[in-house]
Amino acid sequence: MSLSPRISVIMPVFNGVRTIERAVASVRRQAFANWELIAIDDGSSDGSGRILARLACEEDRIQIISNEINSGASAARNRGLRSASGDVITYLDCDDEYYEGFFGLVDRFSDRADVLVFGYDYVNDDAEGSPVSTWDPTPYRGLLFSRNLMTPLGVAHRRTLLADKEAFDENLWISEDWDLWKRMARAGSEFLYLPFRSGLYHIRADSLTRAPRITRRQEATYQSRWQAGETLYPSSEVCIPHSAIQRVAFASPYSCISRGANLPAAGMYLLWLLRSEGIDGQAFGTTYLDGTAWVEIEDVQAGLGLPHRTERAVLPPFFADVNYSVYQTIPVTTLKRHLAQTGTATEEYLDFIIAAFFKQFVGNYRPDCVVTHGDGELSKSYVNIAKYYDIPVVILLDEPGARPLDILNGADYLVTFSESKRDLFWKQHQVACHALPIPEQHLSPERGRPDARIRQILDFFRGIRRQSGPSFTPS
Repeated sequence: MSLSPRISVIMPVFNGVRTIERAVASVRRQAFANWELIAIDDGSSDGSGRILARLACEEDRIQIISNEINSGASAARNRGLRSASGDVITYLDCDDEYYEGFFGLVDRFSDRADVLVFGYDYVNDDAEGSPVSTWDPTPYRGLLFSRNLMTPLGVAHRRTLLADKEAFDENLWISEDWDLWKRMARAGSEFLYLPFRSGLYHIRADSLTRAPRITRRQEATYQSRWQAGETLYPSSEVCIPHSAIQRVAFASPYSCISRGANLPAAGMYLLWLLRSEGIDGQAFGTTYLDGTAWVEIEDVQAGLGLPHRTERAVLPPFFADVNYSVYQTIPVTTLKRHLAQTGTATEEYLDFIIAAFFKQFVGNYRPDCVVTHGDGELSKSYVNIAKYYDIPVVILLDEPGARPLDILNGADYLVTFSESKRDLFWKQHQVACHALPIPEQHLSPERGRPDARIRQILDFFRGIRRQSGPSFTPS
């Protein structure tokens, strides 16, 4: 075995007796021979360790590390990384497999970027006769911060990127790989998307992705941090400096100029409090008033005595009437719901157009944080757009009804309005909220500014950072 392998393969194993040999065989058949495979037996109870020991006896480029108890995928990978000596790191789960020639491609391109991103094929092992499909992340390269574009199977990176730094976040129970890719990007690493496939990704019902497991240490950490009123993830590596929290945007699927709807009123009062303490705020909404009906926003503004103007805005190929006003000292941009669009548009298509104008709003305003609410498609679009710009997202929650994971998964913080509701969200859904004293109904600024309320809200927003994972655990 070479004293200095070019490629180090990190393979965590947990009860993989049925697939280990296939995975290892895909490494051994690589024509590029200067590699090492570090397999971490993460507390398996099915005989995986014995298979690994036999394979290591057959192949001196295989190194085995054994954990007595299951520590989770992140901890297992990190232990393997600490033993790696190759110039380039690749990853292989014990139920997946590389294609022949993959290591040759890694060696060929590894000097051209810090991180190489490959496509891969995938197949559903649980569905007999399932076809093999292909995932190519290249067309979506600009969406790294808003969605997980690649699995570890499709990534190779320089080992030096992890020198003296935290690799996989061991507190995470899901998307720990995505968290690492984002941190690499924020640190300035160069990503190169290649038109090649790394291997075959096997989808199985008992895989970590589809059946995530929480270790005892993770569960204890989540419980203690929730009880202390903190976020679930203690890492502050990507903390935004306090001085950087200068602009907060509130985005509502409803009208922001409303005296009735709880969450829009709460969001606007929140902006008013922050603005009164020197943090700028702007709001973006629609003409859907109080979540009940579409209205002529100018009539509402006239009734409240608000100055306003409406202009025709063009965002090719779309155009719409955009209303501008100031409500409770907050600049409000309202996209009129009856968009000037040829033909009849569906609700989904109208939401798409609104989201396109919101993206322009965010791109121009560049807030340091986006606050939103709701669980519909438009609210999801607000979250995805904020994440496109790598902006932290705060979601306001009212009552703990169904658990809308699609939108919660994109939030950095979840906020509700009392300790009792915070308890309900945790007990019913394992959703970790912060309780902030924001009024749920309209409250005019003239009614005063409780100092304790301001201090608590300001402290929360000044401590905002991009979170490494979702604010919930598997129910």
